[in-house]
Amino acid sequence: MANTYGYCDPTFTSVRDLLQQNIANNSEVGASLCVNIDGRNVIDLWGGHFDPERTKPWKKDTVTAVWSCSKVVCNLAALTLIDRGLLDPNENVAAYWPEFAARGKENVKVWQIMSHSSGVSGWEPPISWEDVFHLRKSTEKLAAQEPWWTPGERNGYHLVNQGHLIGEIVRRVSGKSLTQFISDELTTPLGADFQLGVSEKDWSRTADVIPPPPRDLEGVELNPVALKVYAGPPMDATISSTPAFRGAEIGGAGGILERARIGAHWLYCLFRWSCRWKEVSFCRHY
Repeated sequence: MANTYGYCDPTFTSVRDLLQQNIANNSEVGASLCVNIDGRNVIDLWGGHFDPERTKPWKKDTVTAVWSCSKVVCNLAALTLIDRGLLDPNENVAAYWPEFAARGKENVKVWQIMSHSSGVSGWEPPISWEDVFHLRKSTEKLAAQEPWWTPGERNGYHLVNQGHLIGEIVRRVSGKSLTQFISDELTTPLGADFQLGVSEKDWSRTADVIPPPPRDLEGVELNPVALKVYAGPPMDATISSTPAFRGAEIGGAGGILERARIGAHWLYCLFRWSCRWKEVSFCRHY
């Protein structure tokens, strides 16, 4: 049986055993897992390796990409501005970002971007990861394109670009980049080690993302919008291990956490803080 390290409440030993089993049979190369109940970590485990060659043991301080969990933090930045009365979720995005009104987007609401119903769920092809890394260029491209459906009438997952859209709204309202706003207003006050991208000093302990086995999509029919979202840019799990990705501000997918324990504890504190002390009043507008 593979070794795992950390703490596991006796109630959840079956979870620890399953994690050990998955690492031993190569279902997982390496992983960290944390479950927080009422502010207490009942599971706080890690094990395996964080490189494909299995030469680097997964440690307590291993840093890993959290992909779309980044959207939680990105949206909390917007919710913070909403709670402070600086951003109205029912206002047109163009009221804060005039260029966004181009090509039929003048009535897109802030809440529609936050709820994946804006009609701007990706970039019009062609778009490359290199374009996405260039924050100004890729954000301007979103502002210049037309929506793919009537805003508010449908939902379509804003796979990578939601952070660009919310990030630009945050920048226009606060005068700070999304990265700086999150640091100043959310992570630093809570002592949370969350980054959009990863500092070069942390690269040596950053887990490589190992792609899953190819999926058989034969017979799966994707609608034209979904095809454009998944093709622009083409999804590639290994891209997150490149210096360009690690150095970019990708609010929808580029978040990095110093392992699961911090993520679980931070989210617990954040939601407790926001609900009890009303720094971010989640139910105020929705």
